[in-house]
Amino acid sequence: MPKYYQLFAIGLLFLLTSTLQAQKLGIRAGMNLTNMKISSNDSILAPKPTSKMGAHFEMMADFAFNNNLSLESGLGISTKGYRMEVTKTKPNSGYQYTVKGKRSMTYLEIPVRLKMQSQNSRFKYFAAVGPQINVGLTGKWHTEKELTEKTTILGHQVDWNDSDDIYSYKRLDLGLFAGIGVEINTLIVEFSYSGSLANTSATSQLGNIAKNKVFSLSAGRYLLRRVKNTTEKDLMKSSHFEVIKKTRKYPKKSSKKKKHRKRH
Repeated sequence: MPKYYQLFAIGLLFLLTSTLQAQKLGIRAGMNLTNMKISSNDSILAPKPTSKMGAHFEMMADFAFNNNLSLESGLGISTKGYRMEVTKTKPNSGYQYTVKGKRSMTYLEIPVRLKMQSQNSRFKYFAAVGPQINVGLTGKWHTEKELTEKTTILGHQVDWNDSDDIYSYKRLDLGLFAGIGVEINTLIVEFSYSGSLANTSATSQLGNIAKNKVFSLSAGRYLLRRVKNTTEKDLMKSSHFEVIKKTRKYPKKSSKKKKHRKRH
């Protein structure tokens, strides 16, 4: 079994088993603004790439340590990539032509994030940071070449881990995630950034460098929230005591004594 299938199976098993202990389970989805940091001696890869739109979806599980700190993990799918445009000169003729390219890649993501949040009755502001494992699933390179008033369109699949292909990337990408957001009841809105920590170019031995960069805007919802049992210590706190004091009713004692009639 290929390594990336093993990682997918491990991630899915981890998510399924972790749901038994998680305090919150939910989903989130949104859009990506993706790009790549590329450095190469090759003329095709030398120009600075431009951003392209993508999307992401994630199943998440939240494990609370206390009211302000928790560990968040999950399993997600995210599309990444970039656009590029380069002008080249045809040998001998001096004719210039333009090559436009777009690379789209789909990754499986397994995050592990430390999440810190404020306590508020209605709004909870939070920040999350941590590493994530990205596994390349599919990828496609789309190229348009404009030459002598004729446009040639080419497309091919990404060949992962090919050390002889300058367009090839390593399938495994270790990244870093950082995000901020707000939780309103069960709804979540989050803005985040994730990027490669290591070089993902499969031809790094030739001096090529490639690193993913992704800005994301997400909206999600917790589908399950487990409330911990209130302990005796919690009941003794002033907030709990006041609630109990206000809700508990005692029978009123009558100040008047009943008069008994004497029988004659």
